[in-house]
Amino acid sequence: MNSEPLACLKRVAGVLGSFVCGPHGQLLLTDMPPEHELLALERTAARLMNLLQTASETLPECRTIRLRFAETELVSLRLRYGLLCVLTTSTPDRELLGVTTQMIARRLAAASG
Repeated sequence: MNSEPLACLKRVAGVLGSFVCGPHGQLLLTDMPPEHELLALERTAARLMNLLQTASETLPECRTIRLRFAETELVSLRLRYGLLCVLTTSTPDRELLGVTTQMIARRLAAASG
């Protein structure tokens, strides 16, 4: 699976990996460490889509969620057609991460038409 569009995220301090999924959790791009199986990522993506859908019913402007697991976090940004998810340490460079995810989201939107 192609990971080139996500490569710039690896230059952000604290980023461990990232992936993009479609509206039903199907993986479109992945740049995750090998211990994360593709099937598990797809199940996680589908659950994240449901979670964001539920959140947006109460908070219409909810476009991002951040979930913390021990020493890691999963940041998920809703795109027009799915999610951009970034796995980080608990202390990433949040400012650069925000700028970089927005840049990738714009590039992916332009590429999808």
